[in-house]
Amino acid sequence: MLAATYNGARNVRAAKVEDAKIRKPTDCVVRSTLTAICGSDLHTYHGANEKYQKGAGTPPVMGHEFVGVVEEAGPAVTLFKKGDRVTGAFKSSCGLCELCRRGYPSKCPNGEMLGLDTPGAQAEAVRVAFADFSLASVSDKVPDEHAIFAGDNLSTGMQAAAYGQVQPGDTVAVFGCGPVGLFAQQASLLHGASAVFAIDRSPERLELARQFGSTPINASSGDSLAQIRELTKGRGVDVAIEAVGLPQTIDDALASIRPFGMVSVVGLSEAETMQFGIRAAYLNGTRFAIGTCSVQNYIRAALNLMAEGRINAEPLCGTKMTLSSVAEGYERFDKDKSVFKVLLRP
Repeated sequence: MLAATYNGARNVRAAKVEDAKIRKPTDCVVRSTLTAICGSDLHTYHGANEKYQKGAGTPPVMGHEFVGVVEEAGPAVTLFKKGDRVTGAFKSSCGLCELCRRGYPSKCPNGEMLGLDTPGAQAEAVRVAFADFSLASVSDKVPDEHAIFAGDNLSTGMQAAAYGQVQPGDTVAVFGCGPVGLFAQQASLLHGASAVFAIDRSPERLELARQFGSTPINASSGDSLAQIRELTKGRGVDVAIEAVGLPQTIDDALASIRPFGMVSVVGLSEAETMQFGIRAAYLNGTRFAIGTCSVQNYIRAALNLMAEGRINAEPLCGTKMTLSSVAEGYERFDKDKSVFKVLLRP
C-alpha cells in the first residue's frame, strides 16, 4: 500500500510499504478515505522523534489522523464490522487498565501511538489496536473533512477547555491559533466564557479566530500581555490555554492570569526543559494542568458537536492534496502559516 514514510529530518515521501493487517483479535484494519498532517507531525518531520519510532515500520509510516471504512475486524471486536465508517484516537488504548479506567487513556501502558509505536495513519489503510475502545462511528451528518479533526485537534481543544475548568462568565486567553487553539476557543465559548482572547502572529489565523467569536491580539503588534491586562482592566484572565508548546508562550500564559487563575497547556514542545518561575506561581496561587489529550474521553462528543453544528471545522479544511503529494504537503505545512491543515486523499 502507499504511505507517507519518514526518511530523515525534512524528508517525508510517499512509498510502497507492507499492507496493514490484523495482528491481534482486538484489531481493526481501516481503509482510509482521508488522512491529514497534524502540527505535532512536524516534530517528527524536524527529526525530534526518531528515537521513539521503533514500532512504526521500516521506514516509519507517519501520521495519526484518519477517517475511513472498516475493512476487517478482529474476532474479539464487538462494536464494529466491515463497512462501518469510523475515525479514531491518535493513541489506541486498552480501556481496561487502571489508567484507562481512571480516565487517562493517553497513558495506557498497553496503548499504541500511531506513527511511533505502530505504523501511522498517513497511508491507504491503518491497523487500529483495541478497536472497540479507540474507534468511533461517524454519522452521515459529518463529512470526512470535519470528522478528521475529532481524533486529535478538536478533542485536544476540548480537553484544553476542560483542563482549564472554564466556567460561565470566565475570561480566557488562548495562546496559538492553529487548529487546536481555534478549537479550544470554540470549546471555551461553549463552556460559557464571556470573552476569549486569541493570541498569535498570523493575520490569517487571527482573522479566523475573530470569525469564531474571539477577540484577536496580534503578538507582532506589541506586548500581548499588556494588551490582555488592558482588556481585563488590569485583572488578568481567569483561564489561559497554551496551544503552541513554546517556552515563551507558556511563560506568557502563566503571566496572563489573575490570582488563583488556571493555566492549561496542551501544546507539545520540542524543548526537553524550560525554566519555571515557581516563586511567582506560588505567590499568585497559580493552578496548572498539562498533558497529552486522552482522545477517547472526547471523540464521540466532538463528533456530536460537529453533527449538531455547534463546532465549526469548515474554515480549516482548505488545503487538500493526494497522499502521493505528501512531500509537498509537509513542506507547505512547515513553511506557510496560512495553511491550517493539509488533508490527504489516498
